[in-house]
Amino acid sequence: MTRIAIIFNKKRKETTGIYYVEAFKCLGYEVSHYWVSQADGLKVGDYDIYLRIDDGEYNEDIPQHLKPAMLLASDTHMERPRKALTKLIKRYDLVFCSHLPYIYEMDGQFPGKLVWLPFACDPEIHLKLNQKKRYDIGFVGNDGGIPRKFLLQEIRERFPSSFLGNRDYRSLNAVYSASRIGFNYSIKGEINMRAFEIMSCGTMLLTNHAVGNGLDQIFEDGTHLVIYNSPRELFEKVGYYLTHPKEREKIASSGYERTIAHHTYEDRAKTIIEEAKKRKLI
Repeated sequence: MTRIAIIFNKKRKETTGIYYVEAFKCLGYEVSHYWVSQADGLKVGDYDIYLRIDDGEYNEDIPQHLKPAMLLASDTHMERPRKALTKLIKRYDLVFCSHLPYIYEMDGQFPGKLVWLPFACDPEIHLKLNQKKRYDIGFVGNDGGIPRKFLLQEIRERFPSSFLGNRDYRSLNAVYSASRIGFNYSIKGEINMRAFEIMSCGTMLLTNHAVGNGLDQIFEDGTHLVIYNSPRELFEKVGYYLTHPKEREKIASSGYERTIAHHTYEDRAKTIIEEAKKRKLI
């Protein structure tokens, strides 16, 4: 049985690494979690894979002697993490990147080492609930910076029967399952976790898009989700889909089926194993 050490600092209860620990366990692998500082005590041969998950902390790294070493880089769309992660990548045998534009840009510097691995959903947590739709729009998260904070404020004013705010990650499905539309504005246009979480709850996703981010490679606009390209288009589409429930729910259903069939953390964990085997790292 393949033994996997998953290494990340567990300072946030909803950090990405938690989903991967559970996903590999569900697939039958022997999995242990370590904080980065604990990796110094590990030896070559203790595990078949040493997988570091991006946790937003880059002042320390796993020892050079641990092989094969793999990295899941999540925040390459943000300037400070991007610089730190680019330095760390040199040390790893295989790197999975959540954001496709970084791979397009950096593949020449790290040929054959970078693999696109988007975020995903956990159907046990992002679970579709049989609830009455009582919110026009659902959004779980903080207001963030410009322009998202302004869009959320406009939504509050135009559609007061909405839920826009924070919830524990284990109960966000109660919000999205009860929402007619799940709103998303991705910073820098990346495909974020929220996109998969909304669709996994069986709600129609309304999200912005950036050319080259890979969204159109895994979902089809108007079939699995709905894309807006400007504030004006956002509110036009909100108005349309709130008044056309059959079309809205058809898209929600298609997005749900596509997401839970192909975009769970177990699917991503399988990809990690497949890519490692392809490169004869395990």
